[in-house]
Amino acid sequence: MHRMASTCAAVALSATLATNAVAAGGPAPGTPAIDFTLSDVAGIDHSLSDFRGKVVMLNFWASW
Repeated sequence: MHRMASTCAAVALSATLATNAVAAGGPAPGTPAIDFTLSDVAGIDHSLSDFRGKVVMLNFWASW
């Protein structure tokens, strides 16, 4: 039961965030992301376009 409630809450939150992003002038869902490049811990550059056609999950966080 707890898992179902968590899933429903996550879906509702995602829908709310997507709606707010569009209302705030953000990109519409399904719009391709702008290409960017980041370096990994080894100093190797990776561009988002390197992963075209693949599912990409980005996780940005702060440790402050």
